[in-house]
Amino acid sequence: EAVELIRDWIDILMDKALPETEQIKEILEKFKKLWKINSYHCLKTRILWSNKKHVEFHMVVDPQTTVEKAHEIWDEIEEEIKKLDPKSMWYVIWHADPHDDSYQNHCV
Repeated sequence: EAVELIRDWIDILMDKALPETEQIKEILEKFKKLWKINSYHCLKTRILWSNKKHVEFHMVVDPQTTVEKAHEIWDEIEEEIKKLDPKSMWYVIWHADPHDDSYQNHCV
């Protein structure tokens, strides 16, 4: 138990990405094709605690996409991501961009 606690703290302190990061990229690629999302960027995944996981990304959608439609897309993406580890608490945060602003390099 103590060893597991120390591992958790090290992961948090090292700002470690989730082991599911590649699977999350695959999910985003799948939905990119399915929903005709132009692109995604600023993908960040982090372990917040042993069973708490953080995912954040920007998705570039057609400027004519309604807020309702963007949320519909996001709901489906979030559900797919949560299936990767149903026992964990997931915090999935997204931002819809009408234009690709990844060139501004504001993703930290």
